[in-house]
Amino acid sequence: MPGLRRVAETIVQPVADLIDEVHTSDEEREELRQRPAMAVHRTNQIEAAHTSVFVAGWRPFIGWVLGVCIAYAFLIRDLIAWAFVAFGADLPELPTLAIGEIITLTLSMLGLAGMRTGERIAGRERNRL
Repeated sequence: MPGLRRVAETIVQPVADLIDEVHTSDEEREELRQRPAMAVHRTNQIEAAHTSVFVAGWRPFIGWVLGVCIAYAFLIRDLIAWAFVAFGADLPELPTLAIGEIITLTLSMLGLAGMRTGERIAGRERNRL
């Protein structure tokens, strides 16, 4: 019977390995789903710890750029036009911005930050990343 056992192991083990490779458990699926987020989190930690503002400050930079664009589109542009008219100067053609895209980007950034803050306040923050 030892020969039969060896033959069974030779056949059964590769079949079992194949089934294990094809079948993904819930835990494995969850780990695979979180793997990209974990990589992003690690990258964010490394960027945030960096001493250079060009590495650590790209997110605040995007926020400031979007804020300046919104200020220009809704306030600064009109104030410039008013100043030209008030002083009797010829008003040059002032540049316009694609405010729809700027607002979309800003709301996306604020929405993600707000969602994260909401999770923290509600005590449902996940720190598994």
